[in-house]
Amino acid sequence: MRFHAHILALAGLMAVGITAIAADEKPKTPRQPGWIVVEEDVWFPLRFAVTNQFHAAREQFRQKEEKAAAKELIKAAALLKIAHGHSTPEGAKVLESASDDMARLAKDLDKGKIASTRRFEATLHKLHYALAAHHYFKANDHIGNNQMKFAGEHLETAAHFLQNAMASAEREYGKEIIERVERIDEHGRVLSEGSIIEKNQLVEDLRVLKEQVDAIGETLEKIKPTP
Repeated sequence: MRFHAHILALAGLMAVGITAIAADEKPKTPRQPGWIVVEEDVWFPLRFAVTNQFHAAREQFRQKEEKAAAKELIKAAALLKIAHGHSTPEGAKVLESASDDMARLAKDLDKGKIASTRRFEATLHKLHYALAAHHYFKANDHIGNNQMKFAGEHLETAAHFLQNAMASAEREYGKEIIERVERIDEHGRVLSEGSIIEKNQLVEDLRVLKEQVDAIGETLEKIKPTP
């Protein structure tokens, strides 16, 4: 019952774009309007919903349904706000930047301004980059606190979004890097299922993740189109 109540609350959040906070944070005033507490264990099964919303927006954009695309982008931005509420300070910065880009794009589309395909795709690239960075920082924190199951979930998710970003950021990657990211994904699944990975392997996983996230961030700065 508790889980379904949270899912219904999330559905309402996606529909109206309410900002969310983590369970261990408090609104400035009791029962502050416009805020909803979403616990991380409830949010996590929906961690890929952001890109699902964005892909729905892309389909609407391709069909020249700009206002419909804008609504989907607003939903995606709302989901990013939930992730932001659970993020580290470093991850929160990149999530906020990606959310702001989506909000600006949604506003222009809703007003009937024609956005270039390059701008739309660059916003998607930045979304994948931001989510990869967010989950890298979370995995790093959990490993440091010896919370291996949570670390595994974030490693797996970071690898997923990193693979998406690598595929879309106009950058060539060698076979060795691709295979290394696939191993990070595998290690994440192993940890999330309660098994053990050697600490030195996890340290190497984090090193590779950071290196590739940083490289994608630099690439995105070069290909970023003018709005």
